[in-house]
Amino acid sequence: MGVGESIKKGFGAAGKSLSLIAVLFVFGTIFSLINVFLAPQNPDPNVPPPPALIVSSIVFIFLSIFFQAGSMGFMRDLIKTGSAKLDSFTANGAKYYVKLFLLGIIVSLVIGVFVMLAALAVAFLRDAMAPLGVVLAIFFAALGVYFLVLLFLSPYAAVVD
Repeated sequence: MGVGESIKKGFGAAGKSLSLIAVLFVFGTIFSLINVFLAPQNPDPNVPPPPALIVSSIVFIFLSIFFQAGSMGFMRDLIKTGSAKLDSFTANGAKYYVKLFLLGIIVSLVIGVFVMLAALAVAFLRDAMAPLGVVLAIFFAALGVYFLVLLFLSPYAAVVD
């Protein structure tokens, strides 16, 4: 399948899933409005954010995983069978929630490892071993990009099996 055919198929699938688009739009709008009302107007970096904003953000993260799982399963069903209903969205959200949640934890840990490795490379740059630090920084950057590409595709692989 060529690029043009892929784009045409993608827009066709989006046109068939307007109910899903509406649900995702409403979800995003609700949480955006909540954050607008909970966020301080003139934030002071020395003052922690309000507890309600922190709780709202945590709830948003957990619900976003459900919505991502549901929408990916919905689109998978739509592409494979040619049709999908909104009740498959909630079923897929529940079915793939734990997989995507654990995958998110793994992605966070991998990113944390690369941040730590990059920090070590920067530490080498400050010493007399600067050439080794540059080589390490380039190596970890290339390795990090490689893993980020794999991690970017991993939720799709988890839902498609």
